[in-house]
Amino acid sequence: MDSAKNEKAVVVKFTETFSTLAVLNVYWLFCALFILPLFSATEAVFYCINKYMEEGETEFRQIFFHYVKSNWFKSFKRHILPFMILLVTILDALVIYFSPMHGAMRSLMLGIFLLMSILAFFLFMYQLSVMLLDNGTEKTMKYRMLKALFIIMRYPHYTLALFLTLFVYLLIALYFVPMLIFFVVSFPAYCFTYVILKKINQKSHRME
Repeated sequence: MDSAKNEKAVVVKFTETFSTLAVLNVYWLFCALFILPLFSATEAVFYCINKYMEEGETEFRQIFFHYVKSNWFKSFKRHILPFMILLVTILDALVIYFSPMHGAMRSLMLGIFLLMSILAFFLFMYQLSVMLLDNGTEKTMKYRMLKALFIIMRYPHYTLALFLTLFVYLLIALYFVPMLIFFVVSFPAYCFTYVILKKINQKSHRME
């Protein structure tokens, strides 16, 4: 009986999480159409997932759009530099990939910039997750980026697990496009928030 109840609870929780992430991603896509709220909408996805994990909140329409409206301009200041670093590394990797350069030098340069792109992506995502710790108290960009770098260096196993998870997700999404439409931002946000809240943050509290 207990086993059946546990299985039912797992199914219910999975369905709830699945639908929550899908809805949040649709909200994000709607905001992304207008370009300007892109950063605040991305923050809002992380914010809502944080509330879902911490408080069990599931009704997010009002919360999401209120957050986007309240942080429309402030989010640019918070994330424009990390985003530009990410964008530049990706563009550099693409330039090298499509360049007429051949041989070992091309492979070496491409490998370096791919690694830099991956590092920039993880820094960007980790600093978004870090921003919402401690009830969302304001944290400087320097603090967030240093904290993100510390997490990558201190917990490489979590970073590797995230990389493999997102790589598998991307492979699936390439063959099943709805996975991109409904989870392209919300699923990575969920993964990073889970690692920060349920793994790293709890471990840090136990050590205090």
